[in-house]
Amino acid sequence: ALVDGGRVDESDAFAGDECVVPKLFTLMLDSARPVPGDRRLYYFPKTPAGPRFSAVWVQGVVVHASGDGSRLVVDDGSGPPVVAVLSPDAATHSFRQSEFEAKRPGVGAYVAVVGTICGVDEVKAGAKTEETPKTKARYALRVSRLHDLSSENERESMWNVEVVEAFRVLELYHRRGDRE
Repeated sequence: ALVDGGRVDESDAFAGDECVVPKLFTLMLDSARPVPGDRRLYYFPKTPAGPRFSAVWVQGVVVHASGDGSRLVVDDGSGPPVVAVLSPDAATHSFRQSEFEAKRPGVGAYVAVVGTICGVDEVKAGAKTEETPKTKARYALRVSRLHDLSSENERESMWNVEVVEAFRVLELYHRRGDRE
């Protein structure tokens, strides 16, 4: 939280970069690079005042789902898709229902995915052959949250605005912190 003329309250759980989860188009992952000395964090070299992050939020259409639903290929149309890797106990949330469901979204569903970034090769290593989709994805996300937004009418148009606005706000926040 910002207090006392815009200074960051260090006790705020969201003040540290590790807690930043930027909303991104999948194409933006191509320009993200690991932070030197800390390969679990990423940053955008062309945006030096931008955030450092280990997880991202992407949205798109499920274009492939493994038989057991543990791997989804999510494509937002901006670039290479991402592979969303779900743990067996992961639950899907629908905004039209108040509870989490055990049902996994299938091909054609529009989903929001929040997860930790890893390489596709990293997730292929432990997967059964039938769980590993053939895809041009270069990144995978170990899913911490999956929301099925299929029933939301304005989901895609709103997402396009949200990504641009959220990234602008994060960049301004970090620039302000650099000057103080």
